[in-house]
Amino acid sequence: MGGALLAAVATAALTVWAWNAPLPDPTAHHVFLIVWALGGLTLAAELFARGASRLHTPVPRGVRVLVLGLLAGAALGTFPWNDAQVVFWYQLWWGGPVATALALTLISRSERSASSG
Repeated sequence: MGGALLAAVATAALTVWAWNAPLPDPTAHHVFLIVWALGGLTLAAELFARGASRLHTPVPRGVRVLVLGLLAGAALGTFPWNDAQVVFWYQLWWGGPVATALALTLISRSERSASSG
């Protein structure tokens, strides 16, 4: 339960901290941050659901797949490919770990064993 709270607070803090970064395209930046925050909050909800003794239902698989797809699409779609300045690489450094964690929740052992039994 503490991990879920930490993940939610870290997601909110990083989103607020990076919101007004001096970037050439603030709209694309905001789109990425909103989708990234959605991914982080989905992970926090998954941690909470797995850690709470009364809640044995994880975040639905379809929701996790949707958020993973949105995150990958936002990271690729908002990246300035013709002007890839160093400040934009945070999308890879921030989006990569969240996307990887979401993908790992999709192949977790406990979910596979629950669905096969």
